[in-house]
Amino acid sequence: MAGRYQRRCKTPGRPGRHRSRRTGSGDGSARSRWRGTGDQAANLRWKRRWPRAGPRTPVLRVWQNASCVVIGRAQRPAREVNLAACAASGVPVLRRASGGGTVYQDLGNLNISMAVPGRAPGLAAEVAALVAAVIAGLGLAPGAGERGVFVGPAKVSGLASQLTRDGSLAHATLLVTTPAARVGAFLTHRHVGGASSGRFAAQPGDLAA
Repeated sequence: MAGRYQRRCKTPGRPGRHRSRRTGSGDGSARSRWRGTGDQAANLRWKRRWPRAGPRTPVLRVWQNASCVVIGRAQRPAREVNLAACAASGVPVLRRASGGGTVYQDLGNLNISMAVPGRAPGLAAEVAALVAAVIAGLGLAPGAGERGVFVGPAKVSGLASQLTRDGSLAHATLLVTTPAARVGAFLTHRHVGGASSGRFAAQPGDLAA
């Protein structure tokens, strides 16, 4: 993990404690936070704010959402989301400021976000490399690209990014315990068999078993 920002990040404590922490930033290193459960809309507001505000130092945040479906900046809900299933199950549909595809999230999914000062076109690749390194620790051979992180044909992590003049944000998702079938239940049939859900979405732990 030799990326420009990865070398500067300090990871605080054990993430299993679900506490929000921050490292000191006096030396110019990244602030790192762990957030446990949280309000979905509040988490998306955080993602919108950082690229526009331009953080003074890199910020790495690992967090979770309660059940929801999140669509990309330019996507149409009726085309991407099984709105009837979401309404019946009380699953909110939210829109993020970044691009990328539609995702289902719950507490079995991890979100990894990095915000940095200025415009950083290569930031998404660094976040993908960070996720791939974690997956490689399970004994798998992941490949990272523009659409996410794959192990063979199985997509295990999706990517999205937002770049502004003052700040940039890259974001990755990682299925941990959420079943792929649950992911597909809240998306439209156009996703079945595709990388957003269905047979191509997978948990790294299942692939390592």
